[in-house]
Amino acid sequence: GRALGRIGCILFCLFCTLSAGPLYAIPRSVGTSFDIGIVNLIVQRDLFSIGGYTITSVLFYRFVFSACFFFIATIISLYPGKILDIVGKYLGPIKITIIFILCIAAIFIPAGASSVVSESYKSQAFGDGLIGGYQTLDTLGAIIFGTIIIGAIRGKGIQDKSLVKRYTIILSISTGILLSFIYVCLFKLGLHSSDILGGKEGINGA
Repeated sequence: GRALGRIGCILFCLFCTLSAGPLYAIPRSVGTSFDIGIVNLIVQRDLFSIGGYTITSVLFYRFVFSACFFFIATIISLYPGKILDIVGKYLGPIKITIIFILCIAAIFIPAGASSVVSESYKSQAFGDGLIGGYQTLDTLGAIIFGTIIIGAIRGKGIQDKSLVKRYTIILSISTGILLSFIYVCLFKLGLHSSDILGGKEGINGA
């Protein structure tokens, strides 16, 4: 804080919050969800034209899906106190179970043969991964997620600074280990998914 100053800290936190939310993460979540779960169910056809621009069925339903997604996200964000209970009690266990099944499948049931490493990754794997992957966003978002974790701990009635610090460190280490395992499984899943995608790159990072 002292190095950046008060204004610098505010601007940096604002940038991290916007990057981890409305400017990148939320639109990416909408696009990825639609491309994975909905787009293959839609019959591609032209619906109508506006000003010489043709509106296709995929584009129309993408707009409808995005509108519904943002509406639900807005409603949930109006009640931040209930998010922890909803995610922790219901969505969290479901998501963890699905990810665990996916990780086991990636390790023991590979989808296909190992794909060939692209030329760019052979020469500069770290740089390409940092720019094109989730790593940069995770690093920026960690600052915001840290404040959320601390707020959640204090919301459970724990106000002692030493206890808050202890629980935050325990949660951070355990989460880091779990995420490392998940990322390794996702790497292996992607390594053997080239045949399924027909050699094409994933859509929206999916």
